[in-house]
Amino acid sequence: MGPLPLLLRLTASAWAGTPVVLLDVSSAPVEDRFHTELRLLLGPDATVQEGPPAFASLPAGVRLDALRQAVANGATVVWLEPETNDLLRASVAVLGPDRAEVRVVDIPKDHGAEAVLALAVRTVMGTRFDTAPPPPPPDGPPPEPAVATRVGASATGTPQADLRGGVLVAPSWPLGDRLWAGARVDAQAGPAGVWLQAGPSLSKGHVHVDAHISLVRHSFGTWLRPGVRGGMAWPLTPHTDLGLQLTVLPLRDVVLRDGQGVYDSGRVELSAVLTRGGPRG
Repeated sequence: MGPLPLLLRLTASAWAGTPVVLLDVSSAPVEDRFHTELRLLLGPDATVQEGPPAFASLPAGVRLDALRQAVANGATVVWLEPETNDLLRASVAVLGPDRAEVRVVDIPKDHGAEAVLALAVRTVMGTRFDTAPPPPPPDGPPPEPAVATRVGASATGTPQADLRGGVLVAPSWPLGDRLWAGARVDAQAGPAGVWLQAGPSLSKGHVHVDAHISLVRHSFGTWLRPGVRGGMAWPLTPHTDLGLQLTVLPLRDVVLRDGQGVYDSGRVELSAVLTRGGPRG
């Protein structure tokens, strides 16, 4: 099998299943030759159909109305335009339920121009115009990502005037409408020592709660201290939040020397956090 018959077979196979209507709009022999060449390229899915009355002389907008009445939606329609002195021109239209697209292909009129024009039309048809209108923008906010991670800085103080600061990382996964579950890890340091905290977290909109275990290391010793924390955050920018959080410590650490208190963890802590990313309220 030579290269040209093979090309024709492959082209027709690729187009199989797509309805194509070749409009018969004149009695010119060149139109018959053009239809023959195009049917060789497209195969049995291309059918010749009589065009609407006086189709070639209709204005462009009226032509589309006439095509909608004569051809089913979704079909590709091809017709040869009236001949000019130096060009052979064909129009290719795809009719959708809400709109139609038309492309025009022309080549210099020469010996064998019908075959060359058929190849050019087939190339244009290969793009198969997008007949569906662009989808409307989605309602509401964009969908949340599969995982959202907050990172930021924190500062914590106690009624005993212990101050410390550090950083936090809190990845979260969506559970439902504005509801996220995840984990939070804090590392803080201050004059009294170092605090490492880790535990599960839960957020709903701008409200955050978590439970954690703190590993506290300072000059008075090392403790594991549980805590429960809750607070709110307010957006400063589309990606940055400022929050206030209150921590309740069920276990109170007290250090006495000679009957005098030298260290008291207290029962509550107040923190300010500045974070970026994470679930958006």
